[in-house]
Amino acid sequence: MVVSLSLSPSSGAVLQGAQLAVGVLRGGALWSQLILRGWPGDYTLTLSAQGGGPEGQYQIPPLSVPVSLLPCALGEQLDVGAGGSLPLPYTTCGRCGADQYGLWADARPSLKQLVAGNGSTMAGANGSSAASGSEGSLSGAATAALYGDAVGVDSSSGGDAPWACRNCPLNALCPGGPLLLPRPGYWHSAANSTLFHRCPNSDACPGATAPEPQRASGASTAAQRRRLQQQQQQQEVSPLQQCQQQWYASRPPGEAVLQRWHNGTSTDPTAAASPPFCLLWGLPASDPQSYMQQQCAEGYTGLLCGTCAAGWFLDNDFVCTRCPSLAVSGLLLAVSFAGSLLLVLAVAFVTFKEDNSARADKPGAAEVLKVRRRQADRGSALSMVDSRPDRSA
Repeated sequence: MVVSLSLSPSSGAVLQGAQLAVGVLRGGALWSQLILRGWPGDYTLTLSAQGGGPEGQYQIPPLSVPVSLLPCALGEQLDVGAGGSLPLPYTTCGRCGADQYGLWADARPSLKQLVAGNGSTMAGANGSSAASGSEGSLSGAATAALYGDAVGVDSSSGGDAPWACRNCPLNALCPGGPLLLPRPGYWHSAANSTLFHRCPNSDACPGATAPEPQRASGASTAAQRRRLQQQQQQQEVSPLQQCQQQWYASRPPGEAVLQRWHNGTSTDPTAAASPPFCLLWGLPASDPQSYMQQQCAEGYTGLLCGTCAAGWFLDNDFVCTRCPSLAVSGLLLAVSFAGSLLLVLAVAFVTFKEDNSARADKPGAAEVLKVRRRQADRGSALSMVDSRPDRSA
């Protein structure tokens, strides 16, 4: 028995593989290198069996499986060929590589909406009426026009297409996809911002560091290359990169993280341990679980991580230092008060001691008055003796 695969409608997608018709072995059929590519939309995958039983006497009805082609995710670019020359069924999405990023939001209409809105264009390209159910493919200028209409740009104009990947901005680290990470000492105002600013204190902005590349020698085997790739994947990932990866991992972005956050659990049931929450958007910038706050080192917050967080103070070197605990603060206050009191008492004691010593060495005012009075009495007595006449003569 032979089982074959087919896809409908074929006007917007194509099914590729090493072999689409395979034989049944031990009750199962296996297809290898199977790829489905094309325009986003709903399709039907049909499995048809032939040759069952002697002379094909067993008739097995076809099995239809509905499938959907999703639009490109954030961090992916649309491969449409030069000038949009690829036929519509051969369009595909490719992830932006290292040192690149992509923030294009794929808002292309589904194949059904595309056919309904561009029936005349598709009829002209296929040579038949779209209403007749033709499943031909588009190519050339007609396909390029559809690309432009779908994303709202003129395909004939120059410049980079909006769906193309961009080069990594200055002072940024781009591991690939939609990830935009600040290098150590830099900060940006949002996870999707391409402007990176230098922090006044480089230690306040730890940023993200790129893992050291591990290259295999030219004579290395495939197993060695796979082992090196696994080691590189197991290297420590910075918290900022982990935060963005978790946010962009779901469709729409952030849905899985927000659901876990609203449920109040940060434990992933499929993993032994899960990192703490990190939300790119939806929380105040100073919230510990926000991406903006996680750009700053411990104790720092605000724009460019230039201010101290609650419970920290700025010292003379413009470094945020943790405030001491309440018990330590009380002890320091008591020691300071006792030291001040002892200082006041010591100053008063020394002052009074010096004053008493000075008074002991110098006669008081009463003693000075007594001496002066005696001197005055003596002076008056002498004057009386000198003024009396000499009676002996």
